[in-house]
Amino acid sequence: MIILLAFLIFSSIASIVHFGIENPRINNSIYVKQSEISEINMYRENIKDIDDKYTNLVVDIFEKDYEIYKSIENMEMSEFEAINIMRNYAHVAYQLFIDFIKAGDSKYFVYVDYNIIHEFQYKLLQSWWSEQPIYERTWNIIYFEVLISENDNITEYLYKRTPWGELNLNNFLKNEFEFGTSDLINLINETRAQNIFWYSKTWEILYNYTQYGGVLNINVDLQLYDRIVQKYYEEPLLKLQNRRMNYDINLTLSSASVLFFTFLFDIFISKRPSHLKKK
Repeated sequence: MIILLAFLIFSSIASIVHFGIENPRINNSIYVKQSEISEINMYRENIKDIDDKYTNLVVDIFEKDYEIYKSIENMEMSEFEAINIMRNYAHVAYQLFIDFIKAGDSKYFVYVDYNIIHEFQYKLLQSWWSEQPIYERTWNIIYFEVLISENDNITEYLYKRTPWGELNLNNFLKNEFEFGTSDLINLINETRAQNIFWYSKTWEILYNYTQYGGVLNINVDLQLYDRIVQKYYEEPLLKLQNRRMNYDINLTLSSASVLFFTFLFDIFISKRPSHLKKK
């Protein structure tokens, strides 16, 4: 019996050591995960703001385009005035694109060392045998509208280089493998522009004055964004937290076991026959 108690005490102490070592590791992992999620949520707010501003910009452009068309038709506005008005919208589009590039660059984060939109897009590219639901096996987390000329080389044109970072829009253009085809870029050239804008020179003005390749609109599926955060970040964090809770419980039980078995051990030692006790 004494040998058994000694073994139980030793096992409980070993458990205390194990959980005592593992708990700090788990706490550190939880801290890193929480910090990563915090930065991912911060990026969400930034991208939502950019998305909203792009939406407002596009609405304003279409409204002003029609207004200019009617004014030019009625000879109430000169083409010089029209160019100045539309050039201002082109500048706003340029600034929003810079904000988008800067928001996604990992150098602005401490715990996120990747471009979040690219990372999230990759997480959606699951194989056909994956257990992931069919509706999530797409990569339509983000959508671009880009002004492009029929004379441009599409591959070169869609690779954007800026002093604040780079963005290869070719990665969002097509996916024609096992995941199906998904066009996430609406390319607006001279011919297509005739069916989109009223004023004949709207496309030309926006194209010429929108730097870094005429990105006119960026739309992010925030509901899909949130599902990705929940599945790939919040759920693993919850598992870590549950694991830490189980370790805390086991650590408490192990400590109590040491006290209890030590108490029993002392009782048995004290009740040993006197001729077996150490002199």
